[in-house]
Amino acid sequence: MRQWPVTASAWLTVLPSVYAGAGIGWYRTTLDYSDDLPYEDDTSMQTGLHVGGGLSLPMGPKYGLDLNGRYIFMQGNNDNVQLPTTFNPDFWSLSLGLVFKL
Repeated sequence: MRQWPVTASAWLTVLPSVYAGAGIGWYRTTLDYSDDLPYEDDTSMQTGLHVGGGLSLPMGPKYGLDLNGRYIFMQGNNDNVQLPTTFNPDFWSLSLGLVFKL
């Protein structure tokens, strides 16, 4: 499985190193099967909403670490985006990155 998410988020900094927010994303997912199997590869595009937060940890004047976690609520294959009514995410993501300030 390969997935290419393209997301947009709005983050609110609640403390100098802590942020939280939400956003929307478009998730292109490919199920890539081995040539030995009788299945054809399948690619789909879905919309998803996410909510999450993170920590931005400075390690010096020009760089730092960023830890981000999100819960993702997929919307299916239609264009009608609806806010979830219960907390039942389809999956979650966790990322750790190096931040450079210019």
